[in-house]
Amino acid sequence: MSSDLKSVLGAKVRAAREGASLSQEQLAERINRTPETVSNIERGKNMPAIETLQALCSTLGLRLSELFADEDLGRNADRVAREHSLIQTLRTLSESDLEVAEKTIHALANRTQR
Repeated sequence: MSSDLKSVLGAKVRAAREGASLSQEQLAERINRTPETVSNIERGKNMPAIETLQALCSTLGLRLSELFADEDLGRNADRVAREHSLIQTLRTLSESDLEVAEKTIHALANRTQR
């Protein structure tokens, strides 16, 4: 198993956990695993079993497909985590706030492309 895949998956799990304001211990308890297991997943040391992946997705409000997005492979795991954290936050916004966020992000993107 590619260490890149494990690192990106771990970064996404960490971002989702932090976005949910959960400690590793709290997440471990909710998915019936040890805090060490959660830590190893987040650090890209271990690839979790499918049952653990399902529990993580259910608990953190993720889709399994998000964890394995091909476009994230080969990219910096910290950047992937930040982007994923933003996506999780965007999902919590009202329609009007989402529109404001969209305009702000587009303005920032256009500013940096100049």
